[in-house]
Amino acid sequence: MFAKQFAGFGLALMLCLLVPLPSPSWAACKVNRSSDGIQHGSVVVGSTVTICGSAQSVQPGRKSTVSKVQPKVQSKVTAPVVAKPAPRKANQYDKHRGWVTPPIKAKPKIAAKPKISIKKVVKKATKISSPTAISKSAEASFNVQDLEVSVSPGSQVITGQVLRFGTNASTHFGRGNILGKNAEVRFSLRQIGWHFGDDTESSAANPQKAFWSEGQFTVVAHATYSVAYRLAGATSWIPSGAEITTTAEVIVEVGVDSETQTQESADRRVLLVGEPCRADLSVFGCG
Repeated sequence: MFAKQFAGFGLALMLCLLVPLPSPSWAACKVNRSSDGIQHGSVVVGSTVTICGSAQSVQPGRKSTVSKVQPKVQSKVTAPVVAKPAPRKANQYDKHRGWVTPPIKAKPKIAAKPKISIKKVVKKATKISSPTAISKSAEASFNVQDLEVSVSPGSQVITGQVLRFGTNASTHFGRGNILGKNAEVRFSLRQIGWHFGDDTESSAANPQKAFWSEGQFTVVAHATYSVAYRLAGATSWIPSGAEITTTAEVIVEVGVDSETQTQESADRRVLLVGEPCRADLSVFGCG
């Protein structure tokens, strides 16, 4: 009993594994708009926008000719055949009546048998099949452009030197095709943010920054986009209801100017003096 139940469970599990599942993008895509016979929608996963569409058309029934061969029996009846009378016999002598002319006996008519012939008759009939509904679906994916960070005059600077940061973030577009129609996606830049690695931040598009301590600082920039799409022929954009944020970083190395370092080393040199300088600055080595 237990073996049969286990076998049934295993078979059900195998069938579940064999059933093809839709792709994650199509399964999550909300088709809630319709234009020109195409239902369409969008879904945002990570930095990728997927536009999905489906259309249904009706294929008219096909016209075909069907030939059917049927036998046809035809019978033909000919006129009955009349037997020819027998030739007259000569007079015969009868002892009671004398010479007697015998009567002529007419033979009966013989009915002719019908002649039967079989012909093949070909009948042609026109058959129209039922209309067929055809469903088509497609999707197109678009990626937001990669974010790039620039720093001027360079990523190796000295303490206190002012750096100018920037990115390539801007509103841009992606184009593709869905079910024979051109599709367009718009990535609209909403916000740019900066983290400089020293607990300071900025929301300016091109901020300026100076580091006042030595070391390496990882500067991270992030750009946020809103997403909308439209199909060919549409004048208004359809918002996807989601945003995409991309990030990029650059490492800034901050050091000390060699001249400043030399001056500091000179100010910190060790001198031999005769007596404590606080008491008399005229002592050797205190001047």
